[in-house]
Amino acid sequence: MGDEIRIDCEIERLIFDSEKIRNVAIYQGDNEVTKAFARYAIGKYEPTYSSIFDEKIMGPKTDFFLQSVIEKHCNNNYLINLIDTPSLTDSNNFMRSIRVVDGIVIVVSARGVSESVEIVLSKTLRYGIKPIIFINDLEHPINDLKSNPDELHERLNRIVRNVNELICIYAPLDKKQEWQVDLNNGSVMFGSIYKNLAFDIAFMNEKGIDFKDIPDYFNEDNIQHLSKSPIFSVLNRQIVEHLPSAKDAQTYRISKMWKDNLESDEGQSMVHTSSEGPLSAMMIKNALYNIPFAICRVYGGTLKKGDEIHLAESEEKFCIESVEFNISPKGLIREIDELPAGNIAYIKNVKNAGFATACLRENKITEFKEAEKDDDGLEIIAASIDLANHDEYRV
Repeated sequence: MGDEIRIDCEIERLIFDSEKIRNVAIYQGDNEVTKAFARYAIGKYEPTYSSIFDEKIMGPKTDFFLQSVIEKHCNNNYLINLIDTPSLTDSNNFMRSIRVVDGIVIVVSARGVSESVEIVLSKTLRYGIKPIIFINDLEHPINDLKSNPDELHERLNRIVRNVNELICIYAPLDKKQEWQVDLNNGSVMFGSIYKNLAFDIAFMNEKGIDFKDIPDYFNEDNIQHLSKSPIFSVLNRQIVEHLPSAKDAQTYRISKMWKDNLESDEGQSMVHTSSEGPLSAMMIKNALYNIPFAICRVYGGTLKKGDEIHLAESEEKFCIESVEFNISPKGLIREIDELPAGNIAYIKNVKNAGFATACLRENKITEFKEAEKDDDGLEIIAASIDLANHDEYRV
C-alpha cells in the first residue's frame, strides 16, 4: 500500500510538470510483437494485458493500448506514456495513434530497412514526431549469418546510415540534422524483442560489454545472460534523453495539426502547454470496439473529471466519468481528478469518437486537422539508398 501511495503522489506531481513528460509511440509492424515490446519497455515480462482491457468486462481489445511508467533518471523522475500503434494495414488508426505523441520508437529489422519503416518515418516526421530506433532480430546476423563483431558493427552502422538518409528526406527543414540517429550517442538500440534483450553503446560502456561479447547473449546455453540487459533498462533512458518533453514538442507540433490562429488564447495555450488556458484536447478511439474508453491527449487547458465535453466536429457532448492512468509494471489503474496540458490518459464514457477535438461549451475551438485522406500510404518517395545488397535492405 505504501508503494501505491507514493506512486499516486508522484503521478499527481508529474502531470503538472510538462518538461518531465514523454509521450511516445512504438511501431514494429506486427501488432502482437509491438505489444510485447511495449510491455517489456515498462518492465512487464509476462505477455498479459491489464485488467482495463479484460475481454470478459470490456469486449475485444482496443487497437490503442496505453501504458505509463515512472522512470528515474539522474535523480529526477519522469512520466513516460507509451502507446503501441496499429500496423500500417490499419492506416486510419495508425495515423490517429501517432497524432497524440511527440516521439516514436521504430523497430527496424537487423536484415535491413524495409519499406514499412520508410512509410512510418515519412508519416511521423510530417507531424513533427521525433524518432529513435531499435534494431531487432540480432539473431539473424549472429546465428544465421555467423557475423563476426566487426561485421555486426558495420551492419548496424549501415542500417543507421539508411535511416538517417530517410530522416534527411522527410524531417522538417530545421530538424533534418538535429534528429539524426547515432549509434554512438545513445539514440540507437539493438537487440532482440524475442529474448527481451537491448543494448546501446552507453549501456555497453557502463557494463564493460564489447561487441565480441554480444553473441554470448544469443547462445541458448548461456541463459544467465538473458536477465542482464532487459529492454526497459536501455529504452527508458533513451526515451528520457533523446525524445522531447511534451512542453518542448508542442512549440513546433501544434502548427502542423491545428490551422487556426496560433496567437489566439487557444493557440497560445497549446503552444506553451498551459494548463490555465481553454481546454483543447484530442481523442482517439477505434469505433469498431464497443468499449467506453478513449485515449485523450490534452494540448491546452485542463480536462477535469465531471466536465461536460463538447466535440468540435459535431454536436455530440458527454460527461467525463473518469480519467485513468495504467501504471506499469504492476498494472495499477489510477484515477485522477484532472489532466493538465501535455498529458495522455484514458477517459471513460466516450461512445463514438474515432478522432475528435474536445473542448468545453464556453470555449468552442476549431477542430484539429484529421490526418490527410491521401492515397500515398503505400507510395514511397525514391530514397538515395543503395539497394544492391538485398539482404541488407528488405523490401
